[in-house]
Amino acid sequence: MSGERILLVDDAREVRDFLADVVLRPAGYSVVTANDGETALRLAQERLPDLILSDMQMPGLTGLDLHAALAAAGKRPPFILMSAESSKELSARALKDGVTAFLAKPVDADDVLAAIRQALAPPVAVRSLGTATLMLEKKVRQLETLQA
Repeated sequence: MSGERILLVDDAREVRDFLADVVLRPAGYSVVTANDGETALRLAQERLPDLILSDMQMPGLTGLDLHAALAAAGKRPPFILMSAESSKELSARALKDGVTAFLAKPVDADDVLAAIRQALAPPVAVRSLGTATLMLEKKVRQLETLQA
């Protein structure tokens, strides 16, 4: 970790303060906070964070609205969504919409840090294994076709 910039968005001050001051900064992250979706959208466009950690329900834009607005603007940093509503439907929708991770509130500090580390980890390089790789790609396409 080298001081990656995290935009932390939550309308609850105590949650923002806890995550920023007790969890993220001591772990070496540079943190910018916002208390609503509109402010977060402006900050994300101005400061280009390495990752966004956002609450779902906020005044103005929800977390998913914020994610969609950034994607529409061509900005796609890793995005971790937190929500007190921990329904399977919401988490499935968020992940389908391209959110990197979904965390149910109240969040555990270790879970937040693990999700951030995973989201910021460099992609694993894939080496071609010739015929085996082609067969695997074919099976993946077949599976995607069946699911569509």
